[in-house]
Amino acid sequence: MITYLKSVRGARRISDIRSFMVTSPQFRGRIAAAFLMTYNLMGICLGPMLVAFVTDFILKDPAKIRESRAITYMGVSIAAILVFALGLPPAREALRADD
Repeated sequence: MITYLKSVRGARRISDIRSFMVTSPQFRGRIAAAFLMTYNLMGICLGPMLVAFVTDFILKDPAKIRESRAITYMGVSIAAILVFALGLPPAREALRADD
């Protein structure tokens, strides 16, 4: 679990750095604020709801919260990897264009 949390924090730092590298200096503050707002709202609002959804509708057993969290973490991790992989080529192009 600790390794998972470290990897998530590391991925967030990478996305922070990339967003600052491709954003013009006039908009960096706004982009940082929008990123942090989205990141925190998704974590605060969607995280508990996803775990509850999996517990109630997929596993159908309130005692299986541990399994529900594991399923939710795996699903969100796979989605994050896919989004990161899809965003990597445009980020590379933006960095090349900036140089």
